[in-house]
Amino acid sequence: TYEYFSNRKDMRFMKRLTSLLMATLMVTAVLFASLLPVFAAETTAITLEAPEEVTYVGDDSKDFFEVKAILNPADGIDAIAGYRVTLTWDPTLLMPVDIITSGEGFTDKKLQDGSLTLAVVNAENLLSDRLFSVSFIPLADGVATVDLEVIDMTLADGLIDATGDSVSVKLKKKPTFLFGDVTGDGKVNAIDYARLKAYLLGARSLTDDELLRSDITGEGRINALDYARLKAYLLGTWKPAN
Repeated sequence: TYEYFSNRKDMRFMKRLTSLLMATLMVTAVLFASLLPVFAAETTAITLEAPEEVTYVGDDSKDFFEVKAILNPADGIDAIAGYRVTLTWDPTLLMPVDIITSGEGFTDKKLQDGSLTLAVVNAENLLSDRLFSVSFIPLADGVATVDLEVIDMTLADGLIDATGDSVSVKLKKKPTFLFGDVTGDGKVNAIDYARLKAYLLGARSLTDDELLRSDITGEGRINALDYARLKAYLLGTWKPAN
């Protein structure tokens, strides 16, 4: 080997060849790295949309909120034939009450475990803004997370890769109280009457919560009308409708 490379011309040739090969490898690596984000961006994905925070009264179907599943197709996909997905959540925080999908399908509900599998086929247009949606009722305060796992997704000629998503919603129960219960002890009596009277006479101040409970008329301010209504309630000459 030593004798073979003893010739200076051969040594210079091999150095140039080595440099050329290294430069070629570096250019190839750079081009490959620049293509990776393009390939990643072409993955079909289902993303979840939901409000960041929901306030609720409790035990009221009107307090539901909606989690929407939005399809983000890869380039070149004009329509999908169907899909199967699984939604999971904490059943102590959320209860589903309605499911809306496009196309024919079925659901496998395990609501006590916080699980729902949805399969949809024979859909005419699955590239709409909303692939499907699930309405939930809050059950308790906390941060509820809904996870979406894509089991499979199909085109007319076969399967495609698709990714799921996760979304979190902060649940907060609205405070409930009795109007006229100025002290906040859970009952309306002469103590509340005396405290409201003292406030109107300027003899004492009220906290924000006490002011809220003192607004019996619901006008957004405390005045003689609230005082008169509270007095009438205690005398039994006025009874609130609710």
